[in-house]
Amino acid sequence: IASVRALQAEIAKKDAAARSAAATLTALTVKAAADLDAKEQELTGVQRAASTAREQLIADAKTELDRVGAEFAAALDSLTSNVATAKAGSVKIASELAAA
Repeated sequence: IASVRALQAEIAKKDAAARSAAATLTALTVKAAADLDAKEQELTGVQRAASTAREQLIADAKTELDRVGAEFAAALDSLTSNVATAKAGSVKIASELAAA
């Protein structure tokens, strides 16, 4: 009978240890799931911020490209006008020289 009681006590002790280990494992699993969920939400926020920043950079680049394109077109028009004026002036000088 003493040996049966000793075995029952040993079983109860091991059962308590197993329950404690299961409770610890459950707590760790719940914490890990919560941490994973938090990281997922953080990653989603970072992805949204990156997407917004990318869209803003693209919009800024398009605006700058339009501005530079307009400056280039204006400079080209001015250069074309200056060339035409110089050409007309040289033709006038050449005709004056020929007439002289």
